[in-house]
Amino acid sequence: MKTWAKVGIGCLAALLLVCVISVVVLLVTGGGFLKKVKNFVGNAKSAGHSQTVLLNLDKQFPFTQSADGNISEKRLVAYLNVCRALKSDSDSFQTWLKSKQGKVSGPKLSMEMVKKYGELSAKAAGVLKSAGMGPKEFLWTRNALLRSATVSPGSNLTEGQKQVIRVLQDQLGSPDLTAEQKASIRQQIADLKTQSGSIRSLSANGKLYAKYKTVIETNNIDPILFVFAGQPPTK
Repeated sequence: MKTWAKVGIGCLAALLLVCVISVVVLLVTGGGFLKKVKNFVGNAKSAGHSQTVLLNLDKQFPFTQSADGNISEKRLVAYLNVCRALKSDSDSFQTWLKSKQGKVSGPKLSMEMVKKYGELSAKAAGVLKSAGMGPKEFLWTRNALLRSATVSPGSNLTEGQKQVIRVLQDQLGSPDLTAEQKASIRQQIADLKTQSGSIRSLSANGKLYAKYKTVIETNNIDPILFVFAGQPPTK
């Protein structure tokens, strides 16, 4: 099992421990504790099962990022389909969480959170499976898009590199340069323009971001990203 998955399961175990302690508190204070214990145990089992199913999708749909770091348009469309399918769930969770702030805390909130986590994990697992995708690919795609959002489409160069090229091009106009010096400057410019690696990758992903910008931004599901990382929310 991947390290991040182990961390996620560890987080769930910690959250469940908090809830167990909370149940003990409810036992001492009364208030229908037997029913609450039964509900908690059922919700905890369901959440654990849903989390396992979701994380196991990485085995069913193994993912290795491309050598150049580029997102394929086909997989981007699959990613966006997942976002569309979970958008209403993300919005509902955010609304629910806001409704609890300052009103519900401690044992009750912890137990309700376990139930929400289980429901969201189950829904996300089903949607991801339909897209032929595991949480690892989903999170990688999301992060690649974030990095590309700040890159101008069609540009393989940073602003700093563009400035260097402009300076070098100005130097080419000097009448004092020898033919060899001009050739050297032209080579420097060519080298800058043909640089490969992350900058070129960001540019390619930036083009995709620009093409799907509206869809990406209107189907943001960041409020429930914890589900894909296998890390239950703690508050």
